[in-house]
Amino acid sequence: MKVNVFSPKQERLLLKLAEGASQRQASREIGMHPVTVCRFMSKPEARQELERLRSESEQRLLQRLPTLIDQALDTLERALDSKNDPDRRLRAAQFTLRLAERLSAQSVVKPNSASATVIDLPVEPPTDPHP
Repeated sequence: MKVNVFSPKQERLLLKLAEGASQRQASREIGMHPVTVCRFMSKPEARQELERLRSESEQRLLQRLPTLIDQALDTLERALDSKNDPDRRLRAAQFTLRLAERLSAQSVVKPNSASATVIDLPVEPPTDPHP
C-alpha cells in the first residue's frame, strides 16, 4: 500500500508539472509561492514522483497514439480534398510535403531493399509509352 507523502497542493503541483506546465505557471495556478515550489522540487522524492507521473502520462499517450494518428490522417485527407477552402487545402498540402521531406531525410533504409517504402524510392523520370 502506497503511503501518501505529499499534501493535496503538492500533488496538484506535480500533476501540473507532469502535464508540461513550467514551475512558474504551476505555482500561479495552484497558489503556491515560486520559492516554495523550487524548494519542494529540490527534494529527491518530489523529483522521483514527477518522473513517475511523466512516465505514466507518456505510456497513456503511447497507447492512444495509433488512434490519434489515424484521426489526424483522416483530418488531413479531408483538408486536402477541401473544394470550398483553397487556403485550407494549400496548408494541408504544404504540411504533407514537409512531413514527407522530413521522413525521407530521416530514412536510413536503402532504396530497393525489402523494407523500402515509397518515400525511400528514387524518383525516376517519366517514360513515353509511345516511342
